[in-house]
Amino acid sequence: MQAEDINTLIAKALLDEKLVPADELQQMLLRAQESGHRLDRYFALSGILPEEKLMGAVARAAEVMLVSGLDSFELSIEDFDPQTAAFFADAGICPVRLEKDTLILAVNDPFDQALMEMLGFHLGQTVRPVAAARSLISEALLRYFTPVEDGAILLDEDDHLAQLAQQGPVVAFVQDTVSGAVARGASDIHIETLERGMQVRQRIDGFLSDLPVDPSISATAVITRLKVLAELNISERRLPQDGRFRLRLQGRNIDFRMSTLPTQFGESVVLRILDQSRAPKGLDDLGMSPEIVEQVKKLIAQPNGLFLVTGPTGSGKTTTLYAALQRLNQRRVKVFSVEDPIEYSIAGVNQVQVNAATGLSFAKALRAILRQDPDIVMIGEIRDAETAQIACRAALVGRLVLSTLHTNTPAEAKTRLLDLGVPSYMIDATLRGVLGQNLVPVLCNTCFGKGCKECGSVGFSGRHLTVELDTAS
Repeated sequence: MQAEDINTLIAKALLDEKLVPADELQQMLLRAQESGHRLDRYFALSGILPEEKLMGAVARAAEVMLVSGLDSFELSIEDFDPQTAAFFADAGICPVRLEKDTLILAVNDPFDQALMEMLGFHLGQTVRPVAAARSLISEALLRYFTPVEDGAILLDEDDHLAQLAQQGPVVAFVQDTVSGAVARGASDIHIETLERGMQVRQRIDGFLSDLPVDPSISATAVITRLKVLAELNISERRLPQDGRFRLRLQGRNIDFRMSTLPTQFGESVVLRILDQSRAPKGLDDLGMSPEIVEQVKKLIAQPNGLFLVTGPTGSGKTTTLYAALQRLNQRRVKVFSVEDPIEYSIAGVNQVQVNAATGLSFAKALRAILRQDPDIVMIGEIRDAETAQIACRAALVGRLVLSTLHTNTPAEAKTRLLDLGVPSYMIDATLRGVLGQNLVPVLCNTCFGKGCKECGSVGFSGRHLTVELDTAS
């Protein structure tokens, strides 16, 4: 059955049970389609309805029985071979009982007929689904279908963590969370371990907003799943780790940069969403005025010198540098960048990733790059004296150097370079221009700052780029 047909059935069930007004349901159908989710998954992610009511509508739409409790069983893990028991855990399916020759299975998606047919073939018997909430299934699997000492399977800590990460509800929760955040245009996803449970938030237009959390899924399981995706050490929870992974979502490849940090009750994880399709193609796409764009183009067209972009964290400085590189990246010049981390890949640019673990700092990478006969060098950030001085020397001897600097205004750039030990004469000889920028929140057109569903209750929707350009006299 196609997703559109399933959506129609679920929508009718929601209306029949008077759970959602007809006018609101039509809007939600459109949003679900835009996000790439089926209607019930969109509802689950958005937290619009309690899980039990949503599952009631799904069960009615699929014409199956709804199970409201899974607290007693006629079956256990010993009734199945290890591979089948492991599959149940991975797929988030809980065997309930045998009725003659028919195996009753509690599932969260009773529309998945292909899964039922595959299971029936594998088990050699008829299977019949009943609908149950994810939280109920997850709890039952842990309680009744986890290998224990009396069984044949014993797990060490790493094996246990790996098994947690592969459980169907955990895999689905991670997939739904990241997919939903991408669909909404979030820049980051924050997962924090609390004393009881976890908190999941997304950052959109600079503001954090809560995402729904399945109380039956632990923060450890979710974080372990993400570590597996990023190929990090799943047993290391006392030291920070960094990694990357890529997922195919909504028809395109999305890169995620992952950072973990030990905290009081567990670990904190931040996923930076790097969507290549959202990367600016050029300076004209950033939202600057045509006059400023033309001035910036003239500054970076010079064969040498230093061009800086300043502004607070999250103001889009690196995005501006990427747009500049897109313009400068031509076959007649050799272009390098040194970044921490590399956020977007640019064909034709030799991008170098800083690696503190191996001793490859900005300064060390920059010194090596200058021996590679570059024409243009982009430095992700000038953050120490050695990098600042090498950058200015490179600009002084015929290279065009682009970089960011953490100051709030362009006027503070020279002072910051002086603080980093760059001589005044070298700054005057190399600094071509400083672009200061910031992203200012725009009031939501629906609520005008009061907070509503459209803006995630923050009162703002979108951001406006403000810029200020200082050029060398």
